[in-house]
Amino acid sequence: MRTDAASRTAMTRCSGPFRSLSVTWTIKSKRRYASLSSKLVAAEVFPPGEHLADELAARGWTIPRFAELAGQPVQVVADVLDAQIEITPYLAAAISAALDTSAQLWLNLEQIYRAHRGAACRPR
Repeated sequence: MRTDAASRTAMTRCSGPFRSLSVTWTIKSKRRYASLSSKLVAAEVFPPGEHLADELAARGWTIPRFAELAGQPVQVVADVLDAQIEITPYLAAAISAALDTSAQLWLNLEQIYRAHRGAACRPR
């Protein structure tokens, strides 16, 4: 059995009718995994408004009803749904209070969407 800093290999013998079968797996180093995961890019990222629309549909809420629960004007909610305005920390807090989620969820969705949209607009 070979071991080095980049990977560790372990072998296990199976019990039962397949005793002669051995299973081998490799655990890659954290450094290698981090470099691989940093190269992964989402094929498509949806605006937070689409996630919000799905949530409203699942709950059977209308836009005016949600706007009332969130304490926001109907036009602001409609603009979020259409990705016309960004979700600010204040707006994220209102959305999260109405949906019983975290504000950070909505801020993260906004940040990922804007970053992906910005990257898609840059020349390669």
